[in-house]
Amino acid sequence: MGADGGQCRSSMDPVARSPWASGGTVTRPAEFLDPDLIFPISDQQQLTEQVNGYLAEGSHTTFLTFDGVDHMGSARKFFYIKAARDWLFDQVKA
Repeated sequence: MGADGGQCRSSMDPVARSPWASGGTVTRPAEFLDPDLIFPISDQQQLTEQVNGYLAEGSHTTFLTFDGVDHMGSARKFFYIKAARDWLFDQVKA
């Protein structure tokens, strides 16, 4: 048993305990983000508004994916988006 009384499972187990399994919230937009909006970095207004809007929902987990890009490729692209970097670094301070 886990410290919270739940059954311990491998993190690879698809039914392993997760924030949304225990009542957490998830933001997973139906639409994909446009990777063409990343560059030039000095002109990310539309992408910044989209990312900030999803993050403002305050979910425990937020899945944001770019159109035509796999999960890990999307994760790498987020480091080019100032709004996403700012959010990430704020998590360390919290």
